[in-house]
Amino acid sequence: MGMRGRTPLVLAGVTAGAVGVAEVALSRGSDQGGPGQGFVVHVVVACVLVLIVLSARLRPLAGLGLLLVLELFGVVTGTEIHTDEVVAAVVMYQCARRGSSVTLWLSGLLMPIAYLFSGMFLTNPGTEAVRRVDRASLAEEPVAAVLLVIMMAAPLALPWLAGLTFRWRATAERGRRELVRAQARAEAQEHQARLANDVHDVVGHSLSVILTQAESARYLDVRTPPEVQAVLDTISESARGSLTEVRQVLAAEPIHRDASDLDGLVHSLSSSGVTVRDRVMGVPRPLPPEVATVAHRVLQEMLTNAIKHGEGPIRVVRDWREDLRLVVSNRPREDSHSDGLGLTGMRRRVHSAQGKLEVRRSSTLFTVDAHLPLHGAKEHP
Repeated sequence: MGMRGRTPLVLAGVTAGAVGVAEVALSRGSDQGGPGQGFVVHVVVACVLVLIVLSARLRPLAGLGLLLVLELFGVVTGTEIHTDEVVAAVVMYQCARRGSSVTLWLSGLLMPIAYLFSGMFLTNPGTEAVRRVDRASLAEEPVAAVLLVIMMAAPLALPWLAGLTFRWRATAERGRRELVRAQARAEAQEHQARLANDVHDVVGHSLSVILTQAESARYLDVRTPPEVQAVLDTISESARGSLTEVRQVLAAEPIHRDASDLDGLVHSLSSSGVTVRDRVMGVPRPLPPEVATVAHRVLQEMLTNAIKHGEGPIRVVRDWREDLRLVVSNRPREDSHSDGLGLTGMRRRVHSAQGKLEVRRSSTLFTVDAHLPLHGAKEHP
């Protein structure tokens, strides 16, 4: 809990302590006979008041119940409670501000009971209030009596209304924030849908053209050398696979990956004429779905980066001995120095799987090293 979260509890503790001290001090001033049994009762009452204030902050309904019991005790025994109005204000505010719906409406429905307690308090001959009020005058002026009862009940009604106001304001603010978040999500989804349509139209069209041209080259009248035919087959296979994958990604269809997909990426690259030195260490294991997708995308981007920004043979290492480690390296080109979107995307994907990505550069070698935890995946039998 941060400092901001502790502040209300500290204020509740300070208020409770102040109420307890004030109750004891005022009771000593009103006890003309000095410390005795009455003083002990006031000390107990002060402790109960402290408990009520603390309970109201943590459990408003419990604080309300204790307050009613204490007020009933005061009416029955004629014990004067000096700080009960302050405590009642705190309890009613907390019930309306922080209590559950049941606590909120229960405290509101108890308002008439507060007026009843006030009337009983005024008519109790053992209370200090009756000794200070001219009962004959109140009998002649009923309006004054009503106003006096209202004033005595005000410490309950006004704090309850204040707490209800703050409660509604907090609810409105939460609703406003949720509305803003919902609008942001809707805008992001709309933007993503537009982007998906654009990617599908542009990339899908380009891949379809590449696929059509590569396959139509087989049926030309001229004799096609076997080497060229192999290249055309690779182009057709890559275009067809990429087109299918683009459609799956844009349609948010689940793509099931396994360790053999990594073999397919390396084999596809070597079939296209790129020199690949592949090394597998350990025994491949089944990958958890989320790790399988990350591993496929990361290795795919590693190989793409090696082709775009490097030259010479591409070294690929897949280490299964502990977790999964993917390492791709080759000689960098002179004009390739900065991190692009590919590395940024790889880092994001690897971190999403609780892994880590390391990039090492030198004048003769550029290496991307990804470590992906497998979370207890078992080896193939």
